[in-house]
Amino acid sequence: QEFISVAAVIATAVSSVFGQTVELGYPTNGAVLTPGQSFTAHVIQPESLASCIQVGIALTIDACSNGVGPQPTDQLGNVLYAGPWTPTCTLPEWVPRDQLSSL
Repeated sequence: QEFISVAAVIATAVSSVFGQTVELGYPTNGAVLTPGQSFTAHVIQPESLASCIQVGIALTIDACSNGVGPQPTDQLGNVLYAGPWTPTCTLPEWVPRDQLSSL
């Protein structure tokens, strides 16, 4: 059975004209996922972006060979999700976040 190591999961939120980077709480960099495995991505909006109006997000994934993955700036990989993103504040951290399931 083949495994894919998460090399680069890029989460990008679009705000007005400028793109802003969000944080990925799960899966973490280096997590091992099986092809076809469903998972829930935890996307977190840092406090520094609290005043931004989020319009959409794109999540991508790429495989590593021998534990070395491509640089995120070189390519995006396979698109897992591209669409609306509506973060909401949740406890205990009270940080805007969203969960994208069954990716």
